[in-house]
Amino acid sequence: MILKEIKKIEDLTEKDIIFSNIGNLTKLSTKVNEKIITFLKKGNVSHIPVISNYENISHETLVNTINKELLNNKLNFLKEELIEASKDIYKPFSEKDKIFTISGKKTTINLNTLMEREPDSIYSKEIIEGSFKILPRHKIISIQKILSTIYDYFDFQKIIDQDNLHHQTIKKLNLQSIRRDYEFFREQVQTEGDSILIHAIDTTIYFLFTIAQLNKERAAKNAPRSTSKFFIDKSHYTEFTEFFYDNDIIIQAAFGVLLHPIGLMHTTILQKIRNKISIKQNDTEKQLFSKIEFLEKSINISKNLFRMRDDISAITKMIINGQKNYLNKKNHTETTKKFTHELIRIFCIIDTYDEMINPIIIKEPVNPLEAIEFLTQNSAKYYWDKDKPDEYLRNKKFDIKMLKNFLKILAPFDYGTIINVHTKNCNEPIFKAVVFKYTMDILPILSIIKQKNKSYKIGDILLNLESREIIIKGQNGEIKKSPFKNTDKFELRHNIEELKSEQFPLLDSIQN
Repeated sequence: MILKEIKKIEDLTEKDIIFSNIGNLTKLSTKVNEKIITFLKKGNVSHIPVISNYENISHETLVNTINKELLNNKLNFLKEELIEASKDIYKPFSEKDKIFTISGKKTTINLNTLMEREPDSIYSKEIIEGSFKILPRHKIISIQKILSTIYDYFDFQKIIDQDNLHHQTIKKLNLQSIRRDYEFFREQVQTEGDSILIHAIDTTIYFLFTIAQLNKERAAKNAPRSTSKFFIDKSHYTEFTEFFYDNDIIIQAAFGVLLHPIGLMHTTILQKIRNKISIKQNDTEKQLFSKIEFLEKSINISKNLFRMRDDISAITKMIINGQKNYLNKKNHTETTKKFTHELIRIFCIIDTYDEMINPIIIKEPVNPLEAIEFLTQNSAKYYWDKDKPDEYLRNKKFDIKMLKNFLKILAPFDYGTIINVHTKNCNEPIFKAVVFKYTMDILPILSIIKQKNKSYKIGDILLNLESREIIIKGQNGEIKKSPFKNTDKFELRHNIEELKSEQFPLLDSIQN
């Protein structure tokens, strides 16, 4: 197991070894240097995962261990392949660019036209022209092949359930990515970033894993197979029928997840959201409201770019169009009167979770367990009835059933991550621990490695927070289990500034 910890950029030293790729600058297992630190600061990166040499082994042995684990990590290769295939799509653009000019004609489309809910039809040709330049037909085919390979990777693994705890061939998933913002000077790109691209990639991979797990469970129940038409006809099936999804439907939906934040690549929006708001420093609500207004306009851009494309499926468009507006945290009701398909409901949960732990407009991330708490508090059974027009008013933001599906595959903290264990409302940790493994539960089993001045080997003292027991390995290999009370008063934290669930700000939607 490779140990890592999350460190603030200002705390990095040349002894630190990077645990994640940073664009084209460096790959995993590279040592930190001044050039890398400067590069990270330009990209608005506040913290990164680095290797922890807790067991004090030689640098050569450490790098060999990392490389060996990388060779066995097929998902990492597939993720890099998807990034490579998608990066040409995720480049800054605006209506001023030549891509929105029809050959032989003058540019007629105005700057920020794409931000409108429904741009005037006189701009339709220019919008379609630009859309095909951003996403050519051949790209759709090549990207969907990679999405299919990633889905197959998850699909071929054993189902995660109680019977496979000791024999499962796949771990829960935590996607630790370093995300860099674009830097501008006089409205020109000075330093390239990848934060929007990586958000698209990570949400897509989480989505594919969640659907693969869901499909396995439904296959075990002999669920009816979805038709290629996808939508409900006049058969005995209803909107709430639990289908086993065909691969084509899954890939088309995942493609929508991959494309959903493309509107954030508009240069006007990229520049507006770069200067992040600090919740800890009590930046004003007015500043935050201004950022959220542009986030909502970015959703219009994504919709408008692909609305008229006949080579993009209805399912892909459904996901893009199903993005949530930024609702008021006091307003728990779902404002959509139309039926929201479960694929959209799953996607919106994943999208919100990733935005909370890797925020686009806020400086401080939300603690992963606090993000789950936020989602849980704002989730309930999904209601909809075509014969009862007001039934949708009973809904909260998220569907609790779909949230539970996502949490089955999610590892809030990555395996091998060193975290601090605190008692609630206490800034001093009571001990340090390593994320040792997961069972079916949300909370990991921890290996305590340090308490006050005492250090312990990994695996010698395990703490199971869900079952509330401590497992101690004796010198002769004997195992002793004892009850461990008050675990509900513990908090697991990274060594960085993190928000609690109630601090995550959602303001009134501009579009509601």
